[in-house]
Amino acid sequence: MKSKPNPRSGFAYDLRHLEVFLDTVQTGSMTETALRFGVTQPAVSHIIATLEKSVGSPIYDRSIRPIQLTPAGRVLLTNSQRLIAAAYEMARDVRRAARDNYAELRIGVVDSVIGLIAADLVQHLDPLAQSLSIWAGLSPDQRNALLDRRADLVISSDAMEETDDVERYEVLREPFIVVLPRSLTHLQGAPLHVLAEEAPLIRYSSHSHIGQQIEQHLRRLRVKLPRVFELDVSDALFDCVRAGAGWSISTPVCFLSASKPIEDFVFAPLDPGRFRSIYLVFRRGELGNLPRDIATLAARAIRKNGLDRLASLHPWLSQKLEIAS
Repeated sequence: MKSKPNPRSGFAYDLRHLEVFLDTVQTGSMTETALRFGVTQPAVSHIIATLEKSVGSPIYDRSIRPIQLTPAGRVLLTNSQRLIAAAYEMARDVRRAARDNYAELRIGVVDSVIGLIAADLVQHLDPLAQSLSIWAGLSPDQRNALLDRRADLVISSDAMEETDDVERYEVLREPFIVVLPRSLTHLQGAPLHVLAEEAPLIRYSSHSHIGQQIEQHLRRLRVKLPRVFELDVSDALFDCVRAGAGWSISTPVCFLSASKPIEDFVFAPLDPGRFRSIYLVFRRGELGNLPRDIATLAARAIRKNGLDRLASLHPWLSQKLEIAS
């Protein structure tokens, strides 16, 4: 009796491995590909070796410098491009099939986060909704928009825990940090009252949720600092710090949202520790699994767009960050 063919026999393709392979061809460097994919150079070499094992033939001729593709490698290149293009097209088709589930999506995002996630949200959600609106504002504004049904979900530092009929996912939990200009490097880690004797605290506005949280924490510490500067937005606040006008208390995400050069600042933990959480909040029973997916997407975007690099430069931050996976 003849055995039936095994439909799963043959090559086992891993799309990420193929993407790495294509990138090595484009860059001509495994080291450059490793940097672009956020992995080590040995990891890229291992992926290439795995592909060669699957193909059963070398895909690079390593006797030539710079190394060139073998005939098998050129065939793999052509077909990899087709496979990956087909995979992306399939994903778009699946999303288009779900488009009618969301005739309109309205998302409010707190100012300190929107710049880090907006592009990723648009790319992911555009195929899922006929109409997509994303806007920025302070956490109190986002809260009111959700309660008034002007927003379908919000990403905010306000968990709205006392509000009935809403649910939430925690996107990330981040520490408050002291941010100093390079001119005050000698005061890194100094107590707050010592800092205040040297230069003024540049505050967030008391109209903002983060400003209120910082003021509450200062009261708990029984630290009373003069009010000299108070600003609404992180971009202007860090411009003042960078110019040496003073120092500030902020968070890693707020710093990243201002898009300032990391090397122009000095960071220190706020001791004792105090944390801020970012939540995705939505009305209970609405939107199915979409809120959970958006929370995960937002966390990944924040990591990709700067948080991982900031934490790598300041290892103590890694121990204090909690990010949704």
